[in-house]
Amino acid sequence: YVGFYESLFEPQNVDALSRFLGLRIDKDLVEKRINASPWAELPLEIKHEAKHKLSHIYEYCAQRFVQTQVLWGENAW
Repeated sequence: YVGFYESLFEPQNVDALSRFLGLRIDKDLVEKRINASPWAELPLEIKHEAKHKLSHIYEYCAQRFVQTQVLWGENAW
């Protein structure tokens, strides 16, 4: 099973993960965020540096896991 955090909590992906693990997941718990970090905007300079250093990973994922092109959008490319 390969899944991505950005789509993990969608009902069809919760179902797929549940089947893979052989577990029954309480879907009400999916809506509950526990230990969630606050959203923060990275400075543009740091974004550019990270994008440059990680570009080979993003390129691999874009080819191997096509859905990342949509899930990650402009954040990766």
